[in-house]
Amino acid sequence: MLECFFHGHSFIEIMLPSNKSLLIDPFINGNKKCELTVEQVLDKDISTLILTHGHHDHIGDTLEIVAQHPEIQIIAPTGIVSWLETQGVKNPMQSLNTGDNRIHEDIEIQFVPAAHDGKILETEFSCIPVWVIITIGGKKIYHVGDTDLIPELKSISDNGNIDLAFLPIGGFYTMDATDALTAASWIKAKIVVPIHYNTFPNIKADDMEFARQLMLNKYATPKVLKPGQSVILE
Repeated sequence: MLECFFHGHSFIEIMLPSNKSLLIDPFINGNKKCELTVEQVLDKDISTLILTHGHHDHIGDTLEIVAQHPEIQIIAPTGIVSWLETQGVKNPMQSLNTGDNRIHEDIEIQFVPAAHDGKILETEFSCIPVWVIITIGGKKIYHVGDTDLIPELKSISDNGNIDLAFLPIGGFYTMDATDALTAASWIKAKIVVPIHYNTFPNIKADDMEFARQLMLNKYATPKVLKPGQSVILE
């Protein structure tokens, strides 16, 4: 069993069979939708931290988390790993190129290029922004990060074997809800959770209408989560 928590914006936590947490894009401070404090996150038993790209609302509170947890394995695009090294981060790190497959603690992780800006914060560093495919105990999860609607979402549909997909619906920086519906029709995930919306005024979206359209078109079972709620994959 896997339990996947939504902590607002694009911050996802997967509770692993080991009872440790895998974090994706841990944006806490400045994320008005996050129900957790940094201190509460630091109290968790975290094994792995995945970053999809270098914007502040995805790198988030990574530096503070890993400073307190030097044992956490960081998995990120190469440019982010290089930047973290300049920040004095000593954690074990794996830099994934797009298309790479890595296995870490029985977790298979693959990065796929996203259509998005690759700048890392306000620095001279950049990276290839990605979305991530995570396979754990036979369950396959997509976290699409920040991306426009791109053909790769169709070509890696995996014949309906995707258990859960987190799709951005906010528009402006990412797909909007209409494009996310198209992505859902391509991906054919069993469950779709909308992310990256309503955190800021310019990414407002109607999550319930998105869910209604998913059901009407039979693209997926929608799960609209409030921060702190979860999806369980049996």
